[in-house]
Formats: sequence, C-alpha cells, structure tokens
Amino acid sequence: MGLTVSQTIAQLVEEAQRARIAVAVERLRVKGLLLAPTEPPPSAPTHFEPIQVQGQPLSEVIIEERRSDGSLLLR
Repeated sequence: MGLTVSQTIAQLVEEAQRARIAVAVERLRVKGLLLAPTEPPPSAPTHFEPIQVQGQPLSEVIIEERRSDGSLLLR
C-alpha cells in the first residue's frame, strides 16, 4: 500500500527537519558546545564537605534580591 501525497510530503518534511537538526548538533559539537553522546559525563566528586561561613545563606540573599527589585549586582 502506497503513501498519499500528504503523507509523502509530511515524510519528506520530517526527514529534512531531522537533517537540519543533525547539522546544527554537529556544528555545536565542532565548536565544543556539545559533548558527543558516547563520551561519559564528568564524574562527580566522591567526597564533598561544605565549608562553614558566617552570614545569611546565599540562597536567602538571592531570594531577597529577586523580591526587592529583581536585579542582582554582577561584577
């Protein structure tokens, strides 16, 4: 059983879109912005010990800044 004209067009459009995405992904890999899927992700640290600091937790500072005027000073 053959495809209708609409189905054939839809199939061709889908194939063209897949090809464009593949080209875009490859360009990102070449630029070093994407890792190849076969490369394992960097391993997480096996031992993490947080340091103790004085003052308000950073998460609370960020929340307050966002609520006050919506901007953080970046330097």
